Amino acid sequence: MVDNNKVSRRSILSAAGLAMASGFAVPATADHNGDAEQYPETCDGPGFNDTPVQPWSGWRFGDACRPQPPTVDPGEPTFSEPPADATVLLGDGSNGEISLDDWESPDGSPPEWNVTEKYAEVNGDWLQSKEAIGDAHYHVEWRIPSDTSGSGQGPGNSGVWLASNYEIQVLNSYENPTYADGMAGALYGEHPPLVNAARPPGEWQSYDIIWRAPRFKDNGDVESPGIVTVYWNDILVQSKTVVHGSTPYKALPEYSPHPPEMPLQLQNHGRPVQYRNIWYDPLPTPASVVTFNGDQLTTKDRTTNLEASISNSSSSTLTSVDVTLTPPNNSGVKVLPKGKTSVDTVETGSSESVSWTVVRLPFADNAPHLLTATVSYTIGSEQEKVTYQIPLYPEPTPENSENEDTNHSCKDQ
Repeated sequence: MVDNNKVSRRSILSAAGLAMASGFAVPATADHNGDAEQYPETCDGPGFNDTPVQPWSGWRFGDACRPQPPTVDPGEPTFSEPPADATVLLGDGSNGEISLDDWESPDGSPPEWNVTEKYAEVNGDWLQSKEAIGDAHYHVEWRIPSDTSGSGQGPGNSGVWLASNYEIQVLNSYENPTYADGMAGALYGEHPPLVNAARPPGEWQSYDIIWRAPRFKDNGDVESPGIVTVYWNDILVQSKTVVHGSTPYKALPEYSPHPPEMPLQLQNHGRPVQYRNIWYDPLPTPASVVTFNGDQLTTKDRTTNLEASISNSSSSTLTSVDVTLTPPNNSGVKVLPKGKTSVDTVETGSSESVSWTVVRLPFADNAPHLLTATVSYTIGSEQEKVTYQIPLYPEPTPENSENEDTNHSCKDQ
């Protein structure tokens, strides 16, 4: 059980306040550098051996060679009432019969889903919120019936589609292996969950999703990518994950311009899945956006140069901006300033950069460690401070480090 990753919903809401909700874009970590020599051409695990290779991770879509995330025990459920200021899209039956009044089919026709006194179950077309929703904290509870059958991508296959384009997978992932970026908690086809926090069929599960929609320039180019954090059964499984585009099947994602406000969709994949207690809280407009450039932390180089860009999208000047990185205890990770790590001012519409050198030694275990980042700044007369975490995966062992260095040299050429 990963106790240090378990937080209450109230903690999530607090963490999604003005500063933290400002869209810190942390690249998800990768497991190898993607050179063809680094892993077998085919594997016998669940998934594929002939799909496109993801440039940000080095793995194929649904890669049969990709390891499964470690399994953790999510503990007892801690379902609670929605916050007073939340908008409830689907109730749980505690205040009367469940209604689909706030939903429709994607073509605008009335929804066809089956409704009971306690939940709504997939049927017919997908379910789509009538309201277009922007940056938000979403809460979704879902359950796979106890009599579900099948394996892999079959049992309980559904999905929560953010902005109608980006899927957080819903699936029976309790003792049911499938490809890592296709299991529950995954940003489908892009990023596996950090851990498998599944409960067995017949038990209610929850997602708390902190969503920042992508922004597009007038010419359709991406101005800033989507950013998503996901807590599955109160366990962190996506940490400020960069969304690389829509989430297609057996293909690489691509962005198509759309407004920040889009309907929330629930997928019908032809398997019984039940939903209840769906609500959202809008996130405040960010005062600043801190993004870590590129995929510096996705390599397994022992030494990595890490840069962060601090952008000011507010109407006020940011002052006394400081970014501090703290390595996890006893992890062999060291953080050294490479350039400046603080700036005096960031004017409206401008950005400044800070940088470090991250030195990583082989980890004693095979679990991801968490690098803590603290960002503080002053806007107007208010001081803001944010603490968040970046997952770091294990380094190569000394036995394969020589091959690792050779492959990187070839790649750099």
